[in-house]
Amino acid sequence: MNQDTYTKIEKAVPFLVKYFELDQTEQAWIYPYLDKSLRTTIGILNLIIDSSLSYEEIAFDLKINTNTVIQKINALDNGGFPLEIKADKAIYAPSRKRNLIRRTDEFASVVGKL
Repeated sequence: MNQDTYTKIEKAVPFLVKYFELDQTEQAWIYPYLDKSLRTTIGILNLIIDSSLSYEEIAFDLKINTNTVIQKINALDNGGFPLEIKADKAIYAPSRKRNLIRRTDEFASVVGKL
């Protein structure tokens, strides 16, 4: 994989995050319009999200080189895709959106009155 593809994948991370938030029918509609490098990257992400496969198993399933899998995962990680990188595999690690309320004395007194 060359540097241009690596950079393209890094820059595509916000799109890929939104892509995986879409309904499957919307994903299926968009998928054919993507170039081959992004389709392969989506294939890698599908295997990571659906199962905990090693880099070699992903490469075997997609019929690509293991180094290509590792490079694409590193590009995704550098671009900010929520992955936890291990020595032999990557794990999908989405962050939870939480609205935490700090408990203060004022908050406690308001809640206590309810």
